[in-house]
Amino acid sequence: MSKFSDWKIRTKLLLLMGVTVVVCVVTLLGYQTWHELTTNRTELNRFEAEEVAKVRQNLKNFVNIAYETIESSHRNSQNQLYLEAQYGYRLKNIIDVAESMIVVQIEGVKQGDLSLTEAQEQVKRAIASMRYDAGVGYIWINDTGRPYPRMVMHPTVPALDGQILDDPKYDTVGEDKKNLFRAFVEVCEANGEGFVRYLWPKPTAEGLSEDQPKLSYVRLIEEWDWIIGTGIYIDDAILAAKEDSKKIIKQMRYDGGVGYFWINDTGKPYPSMVMHPTVPALDGQILDDPKYDTVGEDKKNLFQAFVEVSEASGEGFVRYLWPKPTEEGLSEDQPKESYVRLFEPWNWIIGTGVYIDDIDAILNEKREEAQQGMVRTVSVSIGISVVLLIAALLILSLVLRAVTNPIAKMAKWSNFLAEGNLTKRIEFDGKNEIGTLSSNLNRAVESLRNLIDGIKVGSDQNVEAKQELVAGTKQTVVLLTQIATNTNSIKDQISNLNNQITNSSASVEQISANITGLNNQIEDQSSAIEESTASVEEMLASIRNVAGITKVKKDSTEKLVETARDGGQKLSTTGTLIEEITGSVDNILEMIAIINGIASKTNLLSMNAAIEAAHAGEFGKGFAVVADEIRKLAEATTENSKKISGVLAGVVEKINQAYTSSQATKKAFDEIDKEVGEVALALSEISPSPDVLRRRQSFQ
Repeated sequence: MSKFSDWKIRTKLLLLMGVTVVVCVVTLLGYQTWHELTTNRTELNRFEAEEVAKVRQNLKNFVNIAYETIESSHRNSQNQLYLEAQYGYRLKNIIDVAESMIVVQIEGVKQGDLSLTEAQEQVKRAIASMRYDAGVGYIWINDTGRPYPRMVMHPTVPALDGQILDDPKYDTVGEDKKNLFRAFVEVCEANGEGFVRYLWPKPTAEGLSEDQPKLSYVRLIEEWDWIIGTGIYIDDAILAAKEDSKKIIKQMRYDGGVGYFWINDTGKPYPSMVMHPTVPALDGQILDDPKYDTVGEDKKNLFQAFVEVSEASGEGFVRYLWPKPTEEGLSEDQPKESYVRLFEPWNWIIGTGVYIDDIDAILNEKREEAQQGMVRTVSVSIGISVVLLIAALLILSLVLRAVTNPIAKMAKWSNFLAEGNLTKRIEFDGKNEIGTLSSNLNRAVESLRNLIDGIKVGSDQNVEAKQELVAGTKQTVVLLTQIATNTNSIKDQISNLNNQITNSSASVEQISANITGLNNQIEDQSSAIEESTASVEEMLASIRNVAGITKVKKDSTEKLVETARDGGQKLSTTGTLIEEITGSVDNILEMIAIINGIASKTNLLSMNAAIEAAHAGEFGKGFAVVADEIRKLAEATTENSKKISGVLAGVVEKINQAYTSSQATKKAFDEIDKEVGEVALALSEISPSPDVLRRRQSFQ
């Protein structure tokens, strides 16, 4: 299996664009599905919230009605006018009975049947024994004394009888804490009778309780200055109000008689049922049965949940499971939501609930409809997406073909270029970027071909210049060799001449000395000439010998002069050749400079071609290789030109040194020629001297 990097550009682009389109389509489908799910979930949640809000509002309204009933009963149980209207007639009836007994005794006293004291004692005993409300209700008697009255008779606290009722503990009437017995007197003196509300201990089976709210009715018995009274404890009125409230709420129904209210207290750890209209057996029962553990995942006791919600906020909603009544009986546990509200004065929790399984059923139905709608929508979207995907891939394939075909042509052209064929052109005449690139590459190859032709011409010129340089160099070497040979010959001849001149100088010096001596002898010893004839002959023989040697040396000197002159001429010729070689080398250097310029331009052109190939990207790699090879060739040409220039510069320097040396040698030869000429002249002058001497000697 080929590597991904070896795939064609068209295949890569088609795969890339196809994957991109598929990812986009899948993303859009995913987003659409998510949006549908979110919208459906939002709608369902909104519907559920609205339905639950309606249900909760209805529950709240129903409970508020029941709550108002209880609150009204409680308010009435605390309202004195209500208590007077509700219980006043009973209290009056009781006092009427007691008063009728007193009236009988008053008539008995008036008729003289008994004394006032006896009559009052009989009345006190009779009233003390009167009880009502299961023995809790009683009647007392006090007088109208000032500033505080006195207790005449109290059936439950006989120790008070005869006591002045000024103890501060009786200051329990109203906010200003007025003495309750003085209040009785004031009411009776004002109206003859009336109601007073105050605090008083309540008799119980265990004795007297703490002070409790009480409403009493008192009436003045003017004949005896007595005030008789009886009362009802407010808590009894509250109990009656509670019972009345329970009876009323027990009868309350809504929703076609299905909806009802229950009441439980706030007992801990489990509350008790105060009233349940459909299951009266629960009344008074502690609600700790595990069957009530139906709230939430942790299965909390639902009545405990009612208490917690009510104590936390005074009211609230609790959702739980509870069997639903049907025509066939109770169903399985169904979701139910109840609203509870705390009536704090009585520690009652009033609640009612409604089954919400119908809401769940509607939600499930809507959820199913939403899912089906979403499936239809997604299916249609998928179908449309597949069609669009196929169409997009077809269009993309056509577009990629239009894009990649020119690239394929360029790749094929680059193969020819990589093989060194610079005659091929890219056949594409578009006006887009690829067309521009093709045109630029064609122009670059044309420029490269012209450059290579120029390089070939320059290379041929370099070869010719090199051959001329080699020939000139060889000729220079031959001339230098001849110069060296001639120089060595001249050196040897000069050395021999020097030796001969040295020997000649010695002989000349000896001759000069001898001549000097001879002159002296001639001047001093003229008389002895005859005796010196033999010596003169010997001297003449020596002179002849010197003359012969001098002649020989003269001839040698003349030959040496000729040789020196010939060497000088050859050196002059060598200098001329060196000057010509130097001119040729200068021409070669100029040609090398031209080659360097061509190489520099070639290098610049190859760099431009490489840049164009880099811009072409993958399509210009073949051309980039050729451009790189051309750049390397230009660099190699430049380097070789520099080396040749360096070598030629060294040759020119050596040639200049040789020329300078040859000029110096020529000058030396000229001086040698001059000196040797002078020696030859001297020898010429010396050569005839012996003959002169000899002639003179003969003459003498």
